[in-house]
Amino acid sequence: MIVMTLRQHVSMCLVIAVCLFLPCEKSYLKAEEESVELYYDMLESDDETVRENGVRLILAREPKNRKALENYLELEEERGNYSEAIEWLKRLEGAGVLSKDQAEERCNRLQERLANQEHISIWENRLDRFKQKEQYSLALHEVRKLKAWYSARKTKAEARMPDLNKESGEYLDSESQRKNAKYYLSLYEETEKEILERLKN
Repeated sequence: MIVMTLRQHVSMCLVIAVCLFLPCEKSYLKAEEESVELYYDMLESDDETVRENGVRLILAREPKNRKALENYLELEEERGNYSEAIEWLKRLEGAGVLSKDQAEERCNRLQERLANQEHISIWENRLDRFKQKEQYSLALHEVRKLKAWYSARKTKAEARMPDLNKESGEYLDSESQRKNAKYYLSLYEETEKEILERLKN
C-alpha cells in the first residue's frame, strides 16, 4: 500500500488537472482563432450588414483595430452618413491610425459633401434600391432618415433661416424653402406608410 503525504497528493491532483485542461485549452484557442479569421472574412462581404457585424465583433476584441475602424468609416461614407463618418474619423485619429492633418483633410471633404447635400441623393438611391429588392426593413431606415432631414429643413424655414436648394445650388428664401421641405416631407411620409404596409404582409 502506497501512502502519500498531503503535498504529494496535492501535486498529483494538479498534474491530472493540467493534463485534462491542456487539450481543452488548445481546442478553445483554435476555435477562437477560427472565429477571428471569420470576422475578418466578414469585412470582405458584399453585404453591408455582414460587414458591419464583422467590424463590431473585431472592435469588441480590439477597440483600436485599424482595419475594422477604416471599414466602418467606409461603410458610413457609402451610406451617406457623413456626420457619423466624421465621428469615426475622430476615432481613427484617436487610435493613431491617422495623423491630425490626415483626419482634418478627410473631415473637411466630408463636411463639404454634407454642405452640398450629397448624402440626400445617396439616401434616395438606397431607398429605391431596397424597395426594388423588397428589403423593406432597410428601406424603412432610409425613408426615416429622409423624413428627419426634411422635417429639420421645414423647421429651419419656419425660423426664417436660409438654406441651400440641392437641385439648383441656390439659396432659397424661407417661404420657398418651407414649401420645398413640406413637399418632400409629405412625399416621404406616404412612402413610409407604403413600406409599413409591405412589412405587415
